Amino acid sequence: MKKIVGTIMIAFFLLCSGIVPAQATNNENLSIGDFVLFGMFSDEPILWRIININQDGSKMLFSERIIALMGFDPRGNAPGGRANQDRLDHGSNYYPESTIRAWLNSDQEQVNYPYNPPQGHPIGFFYPQGYENLPGFLTNFTLEEREVIVPHTHGVYIGNLDIEVRDGGSISYQYTPRRGQLVSNSADAYYKEVTDLVFLMGAPELQLYVHDRGWETLKKPTPGLVREYHWLVEDQGFSPNKNHKYWLNTAYPPTNFSFVLVVGDGTRTYHGGYIGTYYPLDNEIGIVPALNISPDTTAVEGEGTLENPYILFQVPETCE
Repeated sequence: MKKIVGTIMIAFFLLCSGIVPAQATNNENLSIGDFVLFGMFSDEPILWRIININQDGSKMLFSERIIALMGFDPRGNAPGGRANQDRLDHGSNYYPESTIRAWLNSDQEQVNYPYNPPQGHPIGFFYPQGYENLPGFLTNFTLEEREVIVPHTHGVYIGNLDIEVRDGGSISYQYTPRRGQLVSNSADAYYKEVTDLVFLMGAPELQLYVHDRGWETLKKPTPGLVREYHWLVEDQGFSPNKNHKYWLNTAYPPTNFSFVLVVGDGTRTYHGGYIGTYYPLDNEIGIVPALNISPDTTAVEGEGTLENPYILFQVPETCE
């Protein structure tokens, strides 16, 4: 981490001196598997891995670590009047109208939550992690950085309560806890199409772009996040060196229960896998964002390795 921070400080010094750093020799076309620094969160650079090259040439970035702990959606959300008591009590698993999607895609200091603001924390949950006053995730990026983020249109697999608003599909997505069997019947599963700047990974995409490439799907929190939640350190051994569970965008569809799929922490297995289900209001589940950057985005420093990741033109807005 000291090496990363040092590289950023050098780039900052050069830019403030009117010197533009030379392009790294072999990084004009960022490749699958490369690591990059892009944006900030909680005063720490966000480390991403390029996990796919899309048909339009844009690069899909997936955060290498869990950057935050947040509920997927608070209780009481009944999108379009489609609800049962479980959804009203435990939150909605309908990603298109989730509060976490609204937060991830907002560049405003005060996020507009059109469906159900994440006020406070649910009764009966010990850790107060409501995020209604937290600025939108995209406020952590400079204007130059936001300009290279490419909108991502993708199908989100929905639960049985939301079949009537589907854009396609003929059967419910077949959930499996095994990380290598997440594609399943996804080609025929009910889905809703959405367009995001920042998004959570879906279960099939996690298999295709991460697991099937031989990379670990389990994630650890950032050091800054661990410092923020010291009570979790004491109660659960929360650590930057220990895997923690995080949200996917895929609803648990076989029943009308309002569950969302998550990647587990690796300490518990269910039929030999790590994919589990949680209520949407659970506020101890991690956030691992993904986004696409434009095809012509290049790096100004670094080698693309975990130890020396590429820096994508981190140009400060002002130099004093």
